[in-house]
Amino acid sequence: MYRASNLKSIKTLDKELETLKEEKDVVDRKLARLLKSSKDLESLIESQRSDKVKEGVRYNVVPPPAADLYLSPKKDLSWTGLPEFVDDTVTDYSRSSPTVESTSKDGQNQISFASENGEPTNSILSKPSY
Repeated sequence: MYRASNLKSIKTLDKELETLKEEKDVVDRKLARLLKSSKDLESLIESQRSDKVKEGVRYNVVPPPAADLYLSPKKDLSWTGLPEFVDDTVTDYSRSSPTVESTSKDGQNQISFASENGEPTNSILSKPSY
């Protein structure tokens, strides 16, 4: 009896060993496919890397922005009242105050504007050209 139970245990262990070998083969095949896929991905990534990365720098250097090609507009902070923010290049386009003149010809009031040189003008002023 002792011998019969040993034989039965051996057969059970042999079946378990066969099952484990089959599972190991499945896992080995999956591992082989995974390694091949990983190698394919690595070669694809390597083909798209820049020359500097391939040489061993291991990072892509971003060049600094080109200086003085595009100047950003100056902020007008003159409204703060601080003298360091006053922009001398700002042109004053404010109109001079109108004056009321009376003419004896028709008895009507006429509005005229004084220009920069002091001469009265009755037309719309245009922007001064510089």
